[in-house]
Amino acid sequence: MHVDRIEPLLQGHIADVCRLHISVSSAPVTTVTLPNTLILKRPADPTLNPLGQAFDSFEREVHFYKAIAPKISLRVPQCWAIDHGDRGLPALLLEDLGVAPSQMHHPTSFEQALERLAELHAVNTELLTIDHTIFSNINILKDICNLDSPSRSLYNSMHQSRFKTAVINALHTSESLPNDGSDCFLHCDFRWDNLLPAQGGTIIDWGDYCTGPRAYDLAYFLVTSLASLPDSQQPATLDQWLLTALSHYQTASRRMDQYKANAEELSTTELIASMTCWLPLAAWTPLTLLASEALPDSGKAYWRAVLHQSQRLFSALEHLDA
Repeated sequence: MHVDRIEPLLQGHIADVCRLHISVSSAPVTTVTLPNTLILKRPADPTLNPLGQAFDSFEREVHFYKAIAPKISLRVPQCWAIDHGDRGLPALLLEDLGVAPSQMHHPTSFEQALERLAELHAVNTELLTIDHTIFSNINILKDICNLDSPSRSLYNSMHQSRFKTAVINALHTSESLPNDGSDCFLHCDFRWDNLLPAQGGTIIDWGDYCTGPRAYDLAYFLVTSLASLPDSQQPATLDQWLLTALSHYQTASRRMDQYKANAEELSTTELIASMTCWLPLAAWTPLTLLASEALPDSGKAYWRAVLHQSQRLFSALEHLDA
């Protein structure tokens, strides 16, 4: 195999991504046919990536492709190789399914994305080796968002509200957060720019996965979806938009063969109550990223919108939960 050209695609917080244009100069030893392009993913500069370093995100993604992806039927890129190189730094060679979309672009329909999320939550975790839970993620987050951290300073600058109180309580009293009767496989960063259009929605970027309540993933996806919509496309009635989304997610969940093997089905009322508790925790993601000096202006605008929409969605959830 010969690399003819390297095409840089993304320089991110967690990883640097490029496309390799390749050719085979002689007859292959095996019957495997190599594609014309592959995606090379390597860890980002650790000095620009404190969040990824703290969560060990790249090694977590390597473990996903090595030990988890082969055992599940989710739509994810094929991993062609895992290379640790001469310096011991891991690299992933992945199937090229096209360029990841921006936060503002929806590569598939909203309903299809909810169906992919339901499929993810239906994975039978008893068959997998998953060392991370939502609570181990929270413990890492507590260290990052300590009293002297930039993210805590940003939190302190927020206007006083019920949402602000819920955000700090979710971090410091996480042991009291409900598990909503589920212990699902979570992506923990399920949003539009981690979905590719291939096969009706292929999920990428597996550096934060863990087990935990489906309400976290669902709340995070809904609030980042709102943040990706221009003002002209914002739902006229947020309560109704939320109920419609939950209805579609639950309908998709009931169709999953493994669904009841993992957890009891939650009613809409129970799911709303759980999301009301877990959404404030998800607000620490934009707070942490906005505190990073390495975040580009476009990223700042997006994550400010996520933080704003978190407060809006929290108010709608509280209203429906009353």
